[in-house]
Amino acid sequence: MKTIDLDPIVERAGYRVAAVVQRRTSRRVDRRSASVSVAKLPLAVVVDDHEGLRAFDVSGAPLSLEALERLCPDAVAAFGR
Repeated sequence: MKTIDLDPIVERAGYRVAAVVQRRTSRRVDRRSASVSVAKLPLAVVVDDHEGLRAFDVSGAPLSLEALERLCPDAVAAFGR
């Protein structure tokens, strides 16, 4: 199963920052055991500072707020915008 979520917002020195991440959960069950694993992959970083709310993909390229919302609905609202 894959989900895309906004990690908790971290506030420091006038900046508020959060990562948009994809979580992948896999389960395996056989006759003798069961296991679950979770992988977390960063997709974008959201920054709120004196320049306003901005987002960047993992390569550092800017993302529009519209693209951020398509990637992670309600991410902008989580920052109170």
